[in-house]
Amino acid sequence: MPRTHGVPRGHKKRAERGPAGRPPSQRPTKTPRPPQLERWQAIIDGKTCPICLDLHGRIYPKHEGPRPPIHFFCRCQRVSFAVIQ
Repeated sequence: MPRTHGVPRGHKKRAERGPAGRPPSQRPTKTPRPPQLERWQAIIDGKTCPICLDLHGRIYPKHEGPRPPIHFFCRCQRVSFAVIQ
């Protein structure tokens, strides 16, 4: 490949385009992702403990807050959901 001023032919244009392969003005913009949330869900019946009853319906960011099981025979779970605007 012939060289001009130490840069192989065709490489200068690639370097100007940047890592995405397009000029900066033509690159797609990243859309912000909605936060990932989880809702605490307990089975509500006569066996539900006061702690689980208190946590039922609370919303936490993913990977934050208490994680089930929080005691022996705990029947709770955290359910992921998306907020649609």
